[in-house]
Amino acid sequence: MGNNTADLADMVNSQIAAYRKENGQDKDDRKKAPIGTKQRLNALNKTGVEIDPRGSVTSPAMQGVNMPKPMEETNYAKETLGNEQMADALKNRANGLKKPKAVSSPLKTPTLLQASIVKQGAAGKPETFAEYLINHVLPSDMHVTTQLDKKQTEVLLIEVARKHPDQYDKVVSGLKRLGDTWSTYDPVTMGIEEISTPNKAKRDAIVRKYQAQLEKDLKKGDKQTMLTHLEAFQKELSRNDLDGSKDDASIMVSSALTGNKLQLMKLRTTPGVVTDNDDHIVPIIFPKSYAEGVDPIHFWLGAAESRKNIAVGQVNTAKPGEMSKIISNVLNSAIVSKRDCGTMQGLAFPPRDDTIIGRYLARDVPECNLKRNDKITADVQQELLRKKVREIIVRSPQTCEAPDGSVCQLCMGMRNSTEKDYEIGDSAGLITSGNIGEPLTQMTLSAKHSTSLATGEDNKLRKEKGLRQLVEMPRNYPNRKVLCEVIGTIVNIRPAPQGGQIITIRQTRPVPERYIVFGTPTPHMEQHWDYYVSPSLKLAEGIKRGAEVYPGMELSNGVDNLQDIARLRNLGFTRSAAAENMYQVYKNTGQTMDRRHFELLSRAAHPYVRIVRAPASAAFVPGEVVTYEDFVQEAKKLPSMDVSVANALGKVLGEGVLDLTVGTEIDAQVQRYLTEHGVKTVKTVSRLEVAPETLPLSRVVNQRKDWISALNHRYLKNQLIDAATYGKKSNIHGYNPITAYAYGAEMRQGTDGTY
Repeated sequence: MGNNTADLADMVNSQIAAYRKENGQDKDDRKKAPIGTKQRLNALNKTGVEIDPRGSVTSPAMQGVNMPKPMEETNYAKETLGNEQMADALKNRANGLKKPKAVSSPLKTPTLLQASIVKQGAAGKPETFAEYLINHVLPSDMHVTTQLDKKQTEVLLIEVARKHPDQYDKVVSGLKRLGDTWSTYDPVTMGIEEISTPNKAKRDAIVRKYQAQLEKDLKKGDKQTMLTHLEAFQKELSRNDLDGSKDDASIMVSSALTGNKLQLMKLRTTPGVVTDNDDHIVPIIFPKSYAEGVDPIHFWLGAAESRKNIAVGQVNTAKPGEMSKIISNVLNSAIVSKRDCGTMQGLAFPPRDDTIIGRYLARDVPECNLKRNDKITADVQQELLRKKVREIIVRSPQTCEAPDGSVCQLCMGMRNSTEKDYEIGDSAGLITSGNIGEPLTQMTLSAKHSTSLATGEDNKLRKEKGLRQLVEMPRNYPNRKVLCEVIGTIVNIRPAPQGGQIITIRQTRPVPERYIVFGTPTPHMEQHWDYYVSPSLKLAEGIKRGAEVYPGMELSNGVDNLQDIARLRNLGFTRSAAAENMYQVYKNTGQTMDRRHFELLSRAAHPYVRIVRAPASAAFVPGEVVTYEDFVQEAKKLPSMDVSVANALGKVLGEGVLDLTVGTEIDAQVQRYLTEHGVKTVKTVSRLEVAPETLPLSRVVNQRKDWISALNHRYLKNQLIDAATYGKKSNIHGYNPITAYAYGAEMRQGTDGTY
């Protein structure tokens, strides 16, 4: 510490001397003998710079913790800012507060908690040393004024990108350097304060309340209500755990830097509830934390979950990497190839939905004098809300018509990080795979370190396991949503002997034979079908006797199976369902992401259709599987006719509209869908019927014509055999970088994003 003090004194002397020399105040100082460290520190205070003796920038100084490290901080300031900039800080301080009081800063992130050196900040308010460092990195007209947690950091960077796009890279690098330095400058450890139970009396009252409620639920045998109460119990515990807590761990969680409130609550307040070896919630509430000590029965109950989490850490961490590689291979052709693909299609969103920001309009909005291809900003969103616009149609990568799996700038929209368009040649697919893949690893690691969360809605897909179930579509599909497969009327709903309910539907109109998979003929009743709803599912809203039903209509709640939707609806509905469900998997896990990433993946993951029926003049034959892009090009050659939506029942779309694809049969549901979204007329074709060809995500690449890029995936023997058998060809100057790199000799960057 002595050497640090001497270093500080030398630095302070030099800064004071520079300041006084510049202001003509150094005459008397030259006559004086060198002074000691204590006097030098006093001299530093006279210049207006105060060394806070209570802690370093990275310690919770304002909480009364005695961790004096002013010397190290000032050395860091010297190293980070340089002598000239440090002198500016001293001069600014000298011209500001003469003897400032201790400042309680709103800046309370775990890497920049409190300040030791304060000066006059924006709007005349005292500025902490941490704020000074951050503000020094920001453009001159921007200042930190709120707690800089994870969310505020995102807001700050978006504002920098909007106001000063030319300085964005510099600001990001500067903030990263601050984070890199301070995250290792003062180590954070778990102390007694971190594992001491906060608000213990209130915790005990919460436990007693829900123990009494749990006993009532167990007597009634109502599992769903029990789970709902246990979910509320854990949420109430987590709120109480952070209420007024000022320890390092609480601040880390509150700032969203790392960990979450449930993990911290389970560590030091109480685990709440645990699961058994089969992942079922054990209906017993833990009254205390492990830090306080648990009795043998609760220790035994928690041991099963602890062993399971250790196994998860050893086995499951490889799975996200595998899934990320699959997603990357599916998306590697999604290069930004042109400005505008020319599509008239898009997705409908209410203006209140924040996912519209950063997109371009697909349809005019006359209420706000907005035109097709106008950019949607936060200001535009507010104007839409003021004018009470019900919905808008926006461009989407899901409905983009750019060639060979590429995407255009207008359909892809702006990048959230810079609020600029993607450049021609950017690999939007690999950017998307990175954004989707990285959280998968974090989800798995979080599962390793956490205990169970009781939830009243246990049929939601979550984490890597949930995404895998959705995109791989296994035969054993837990909590599968029951969909109607026929056109008709519900005539009976009765309890099933094994539990659950049986819905009996009288079929009134014929449907394709391929539709009916799960319906079973009702005994002794012709044209009647039974659909079984398991005890874990509930009937969907409106499902009752006398209700009219149609193929694809939901008979129960549960989890969407994309194969069911594809069989009963069309490719457009399948892609929309895939995008929405993937988006919800991440949202259910606490990850809110740009929905466009999932829209781009849904398009790439469902690129094929199977020809069921086609005119003799068509270039394809029934039973053939082709890419949707090739199918659309051939469908354009067929005779077509414009028909009003009101008269289009039973006809087939010859041109895509909204998110509906070519080949969609216009039934009553599609007719209502088009009318609700303001579509007046549609282009139709005759004697054409297609069905989406859904494949597990890991098999999508194998169907490509580009056999070279598929060799970067799996099933290599089958790839080579198919390529030779069917005469597949690969374009070495296409949008897939794998093909270009594998050939190598002529790899280049084309003007339209090709290699």
